[in-house]
Formats: sequence, structure tokens, C-alpha cells
Amino acid sequence: MRAAEVIGECHGNWLSDALQEYGGISLRQYLRRLFFKSHLKRYSKSRRKAPIYWPLTVPSGRWGVWIYALALSRETLYAIASEALRREAYAEAEIARLEHELAAAASGRRPRDLEKALDDERKLAEELRRFRQEAERIAGLGWKPDLNDGLLLCAAPLADLFPLWGEPKKCREEVRAGKHDWAAVAGWRDQL
Repeated sequence: MRAAEVIGECHGNWLSDALQEYGGISLRQYLRRLFFKSHLKRYSKSRRKAPIYWPLTVPSGRWGVWIYALALSRETLYAIASEALRREAYAEAEIARLEHELAAAASGRRPRDLEKALDDERKLAEELRRFRQEAERIAGLGWKPDLNDGLLLCAAPLADLFPLWGEPKKCREEVRAGKHDWAAVAGWRDQL
């Protein structure tokens, strides 16, 4: 976001003008809702699907990270898990703050609004915990992405971290079923 602001300062409002084409949404909304769909379309041809930027997110889409698929490694997965843990700790602090605010009932916010915010933050904390555990589990397997497998098979082990794209889940099931025996990822068939 900051990079876009700096570029905007140097080159006018080109980003704002471009986002007006999408109904005046913010850059954050564009990245969350529309970018991957557009990117996947651009990097797909015939049956080949090979997007190079991947959004790994919690199922609700309220938190996630973008990765450059060609640089994916076990270390990347550990770094992603670490970032999820950092956000999980923030969610836990926010839960404690909201619980305190609800108990004090002196914040000026309606109790129903506080309860909803508290419920949302609890759900996010649980999603982050599961996301982090899965990233750590995959990294701990010893699996290393092999670009010779193709990007779709490289994404298969990450299917649970990739709710925006159903293809990796199908590929993971195929690998589990014994298809793609030629691929390096097949060596982890039983652990996926």
C-alpha cells in the first residue's frame, strides 16, 4: 500500500483512476476480491493454470499473505506461519480488550456491537491458529516445491491455505489417489 502511495505522489492519481474502473474500490479491496481472479485468467491457457502470485488466506478471507510462487520454499512457509502467529497474538489481545470493554459496559458502544466484534475476533483467532498449524505441518514434512512438477502440483500441498482456488485441492486428491507418480510431490502422498 505504501509503495502505491509513493508512486501516486510521483505520477499523479493513476492508481485511483485505474480503480475507478472497478467501481471506485480501494486497492485493498481490489487485492482481496478481484486481483487473483484476473491474475489466474491471465496466467491460464487451455488446461494449463499457472498463476505466479498466490493468496494464502484464512477461509473467511479476513487475513492472508501473498507469495511469489516461483520463490516458495520451506523457509517461506515457516515465515508465513510466524506472521500468522503474530496476527494470532494480536487477535488474542483484541479479544481480551473487547471482553474487558464488554464487562465494563462503559465504552459507549452498544453491547450487541461489542459481542459481534468479539465473536468475529474469536473466529479470526481460530482461523489463524488452524492456518498457522497447517503451514507449520507442511513445512515440517520436509517437502520442497519442485517447479518441474508445475505450479498446480506445487500448490497441492497448500490447498487448505488456498481457499480462493479450488484446483490445488483437486490436485492434492489426485496425488493422494496415486496419480502424478512422476512428480516430486508424490513422495509426500501419504502426508498430504
